[in-house]
Amino acid sequence: MKKSITLLILFFSLITLGQNEKINQLNKENQKTGFWKLISKDGNIEITSTFLDGKYVSNTQYYKNKKLVASYNNELNELLIINDSVSTKAKFLMNEDSSRTLINIDDSEIDEGISNYFYSFSEMEPLYEGGMENLYFFVARNLSIGNFYGKLRIQFSVDPNGFVHNVELIEGNNTKIEKEAKKVFQKIPRWQPGHKNGVFKDTTLIFPLTFN
Repeated sequence: MKKSITLLILFFSLITLGQNEKINQLNKENQKTGFWKLISKDGNIEITSTFLDGKYVSNTQYYKNKKLVASYNNELNELLIINDSVSTKAKFLMNEDSSRTLINIDDSEIDEGISNYFYSFSEMEPLYEGGMENLYFFVARNLSIGNFYGKLRIQFSVDPNGFVHNVELIEGNNTKIEKEAKKVFQKIPRWQPGHKNGVFKDTTLIFPLTFN
């Protein structure tokens, strides 16, 4: 009996592993394809979408504690916000600077309480697999700085597909170290990208390092 239970657990573990491997995939042109899922650092928030070669083929669904709290049709720009038994229809106003503002579906200003509720679960910063501790380990293992002592601050961006780009040394003026930092950060595995206002976003981050 114990052997059967062990085999069953192994079977479902392999299924889960296979499913995880198919999440957040890109095609050969680096377009989103298949099922995408973003998970907050504490695991309480999930944002899911399905793509086919870079195009949405499902609504973006927002879950808080496994409960559906919003659904967004990216093609039609229609957002349904669900708070207990009350539902609000909204959309995003596209501003000239390419930013987005949440408004009611009839173009009127949205209630501040509703917008604050939506933003409480819809904004997600990029996450590195294994957390920042793993990122520090990766950088420390690969960054060669010679006899440098002091502080470094490395600025970089994570694009909507999770790739690191625009690496720049903003503290610790050293051309050699900046060149080395760019080389190392461009090797960093793909992140879980950020998300805001219904779309995946490019996010700028700062990575501090101190060498004593």
